[in-house]
Amino acid sequence: MKKIIKRFIITLGFFTTIPVKYIEWEEDDTKYLPLFMPFIGLIIGGLLYIIYNLLLYLELSSVFLSVVYITYFILITGGLHLDAFMDTMDAHFSRRDIDKKLLIMKDSNVGAFAVVYLFVLLMVKFAIINELIIEEKLGYIILLIPVVSRIMQVFLLTNTKYAKEDSLAIMYKSLNRKYQYLFYGYVVILVAVYYFIFNDFNLLYLFISAFIYMKIYQRFAIKQFNGITGDVIGCYVEIVEVILLGVVILL
Repeated sequence: MKKIIKRFIITLGFFTTIPVKYIEWEEDDTKYLPLFMPFIGLIIGGLLYIIYNLLLYLELSSVFLSVVYITYFILITGGLHLDAFMDTMDAHFSRRDIDKKLLIMKDSNVGAFAVVYLFVLLMVKFAIINELIIEEKLGYIILLIPVVSRIMQVFLLTNTKYAKEDSLAIMYKSLNRKYQYLFYGYVVILVAVYYFIFNDFNLLYLFISAFIYMKIYQRFAIKQFNGITGDVIGCYVEIVEVILLGVVILL
C-alpha cells in the first residue's frame, strides 16, 4: 500500500502543479506511473467541475467561463502538454528528415510554427467550450474528458514503438502490456457506471472517438518521427481533448 501511495504521489507531482510532498524516485517506480494516469485525470476534471459549478452561481458570461476553463488546464498541468504540442508542431512542420525533427523537438527555443498552431488550438478550444456553455452541454462532461484522454494516452504508450531512447516515453518501456487489461477494465466500468447513472452511451462515444483518433495519430507519429516521444504523447493529449469537446457538441 505504501508503494502504491508513493507512486500515486509521484505521478500527481509530475503531471500536475498540485503541491505534494517531494519523494525521491527509484527506477522501478517510473514504469508504474501510467497506471495512475486515469486517476490524475479524474482529479483534474473533478477540480474543474467544482470550480465551474461555483462560477455558474455568479452568472458570468460564457466568454469568461471559457477563458477560465482554458486557463485552468494550463495552470493545473503547468502547461506540460501545451509545451509538448508546440514542440511537436515545430518539428512536424519543419518538413525535415526524422533525425532533424527529433532534434528540433528537443530544442528549447520556440519556433513560428509552434506559436501559430498554439493560437489555432486555443482559438478552436475556446470556440467549442463557449458553444458548449451556451448550449448548457458542458456540465459533468468536463470531469470525464481528462480521464478518457489519459486512458487512451496509456494505450498509445503501450502500443507504439519509441522514437528514441532518451525520450520521456522510454520511462515506461518496461510497463508490462498485461496492464492493458486493467485499462480495458477501467473503460468497461466507467461506461457501465455512466450508463447506469445517465442512461445513455455518451461516454462510450467519447472513448470510441478517442480510440479512432489514437489509431490515426499512431500512424502520424511513426511516419513523422519513427515512433513516440514524450512530446508526441503530450501533443496527443492536447489534441484529443479538443476533439472530445467537439464530439460533445454532436451528442
